Amino acid sequence: MKLTYFSIPGKVLKSMYYGVRLFLRPHELNTLIQLANQLTDLKAFDEAVLHVKEDAQAKALIAERYSPKPLNMEKLKTCAPGSFGLAYYNHMQAFGLTPYFAPDVSLASEKIYLRERQRVVHDYVHALLNIGTTVEEEAKLNAIFMVKGCSPFTSVIVAGAFFHFLFKRPSELVKLTREVNKGFNYGEQLRTPFAFRWEEHIHTPLSEVRALMSAARPNVAELPQLEPRA
Repeated sequence: MKLTYFSIPGKVLKSMYYGVRLFLRPHELNTLIQLANQLTDLKAFDEAVLHVKEDAQAKALIAERYSPKPLNMEKLKTCAPGSFGLAYYNHMQAFGLTPYFAPDVSLASEKIYLRERQRVVHDYVHALLNIGTTVEEEAKLNAIFMVKGCSPFTSVIVAGAFFHFLFKRPSELVKLTREVNKGFNYGEQLRTPFAFRWEEHIHTPLSEVRALMSAARPNVAELPQLEPRA
């Protein structure tokens, strides 16, 4: 019998390692970042970029490499009640989160730019839709991003949530399915998050940001009722 030898690329092995680690520790931020880094070179990410660029405004921001400095949390807490800035500040405080500091992407490839920008925008969408940070809520949020580009990372997070529930919380699989379905529905109702200049709307009323982000403006009745967190 002839033996067939094969080798597994290093990136695949690293992806498998971080995938298993994420299964065991779903809230470990560094693991999330490292897994996303390993998945950046996939052809699926090229397809995600092409999908995002179908939106003219998103395409323009990608070409510009639009990436302002992270929002100043001390200034945000002085924003007016009902503003997007205060909603974002309250969300970050409620969950003990800090803004993601993206590296300089002015000369980065489109894929690297989109990967880094998604890490920043991720928390803006969290605040916009008042979505928490449990495994099922993160799956719901990433389902929104799947509709808008389906990058390898968002796909792995949603698939990983099902894998996690299958073994860790099997009695709640239906609950997870419902949450992910809500995310897909929200994704259909929203404009792509990559087409919006979030940092320029910290003083804009949250209700107005919701309207601006609605794909069927001004009808946002189907989106969740949003109230800034106390």
